[in-house]
Amino acid sequence: MIRRASFAFALLLLAALAFAGARPPETGPGGASPLPPATAPSASAVPQPPAPFAPPAFRRGAEVMPLGAEPIHTEEFIVLKDRLPSGRDRVAVDVFRPPSPGPHAAVVILHGTHGPGRAEKYYLRLSEDLARHGYIGLFVRYYDRGRRGKGNRSQWAKTIGDTLTFAAALPEADPDRMALIGYSQGAFLALNDAPSDRRIRAVVAYYGGLSPGFFPQAEEDMPPTLLFHGTADRIVPVRRSIETLRHLRDAGHPADLIIYPGAVHGFNLNSLPGPDAFAAEDSWARTLAFLDFHLRYPAWTPAVLPLGQTGTSPFGQPPLARAAIPYLAPPDAGAAGQVLIDPSSQDLDAILKHAPPPRGRHAHRGKARQGHAGRKKPPAQPPAGPILP
Repeated sequence: MIRRASFAFALLLLAALAFAGARPPETGPGGASPLPPATAPSASAVPQPPAPFAPPAFRRGAEVMPLGAEPIHTEEFIVLKDRLPSGRDRVAVDVFRPPSPGPHAAVVILHGTHGPGRAEKYYLRLSEDLARHGYIGLFVRYYDRGRRGKGNRSQWAKTIGDTLTFAAALPEADPDRMALIGYSQGAFLALNDAPSDRRIRAVVAYYGGLSPGFFPQAEEDMPPTLLFHGTADRIVPVRRSIETLRHLRDAGHPADLIIYPGAVHGFNLNSLPGPDAFAAEDSWARTLAFLDFHLRYPAWTPAVLPLGQTGTSPFGQPPLARAAIPYLAPPDAGAAGQVLIDPSSQDLDAILKHAPPPRGRHAHRGKARQGHAGRKKPPAQPPAGPILP
């Protein structure tokens, strides 16, 4: 009997051990072995945690889109293409604004005689950069007013006013802080229009000037003005900016002139090295500083004073030297001689004396045309090197 009981007990023990080996160990504090594939539930039966939200990848810059489409949002700015009503026409305008809440100052860019053309990408990049710096940048194709490319300055000036009205109504725009940046013909338009439109709080004029018929009005009223010009400009001579500076200064208006020795017309629209490359980079940095100074921090604006003097601003701030104004800061030591900031009267006279003769329609401004036989040979260009004695 004992042998039979021992044999039965052994069989039971072997069966228990076999059954225990077929099952996984119980889960313990140290973790458990995974279920064998035969007994594991299917993947669809196991609840999965939701995937983390991944926002769509942003693309730097602006994308081309049809007029009337929804704005494009990027990590740097929002761009919208539209057409604003101007007279009987609708004028194309590109609007770039920051993604941050406003209100933001609005800055309108005016192209030169050539129209948008090959320089369109440059003007759009400037508008993008304005948005990156917290401004609403608008590039308006004012040639769309009137017969395409055949309008006149009176029509274009009205389009500027229509653009300002359009800009003031934009979401996040501040209608009390608007400025114009003009290039060549656009600079003339900006300077001529600013005295008659109080909404314009600042003007930046690249290689342009006031038209003679607008001097009296500009002497009556003119917002802060910053002029840029190259001494080697043979399309719009540097004297146009110098004349504008002197008229505005004599009338007591805040105006400043930055001159680049050796830079030609359109120095920031070409890719030439040397004086043009330096002028392009330096002038845009000063443009942004000028806009910051007069649109973002108007309380910093000093009283209009002759060079080298100090005074108290109209808002009661301490005396501020003109040389301490950010957009009039002297260049680095390595750039000495490449930029002249508010030159003295003697230096301006020397610049005019050594400036190359203009060509094209500006060559005969202020004098009667002569027949071919009576034309005088233009004086030789000055040798390369410093233009000031």
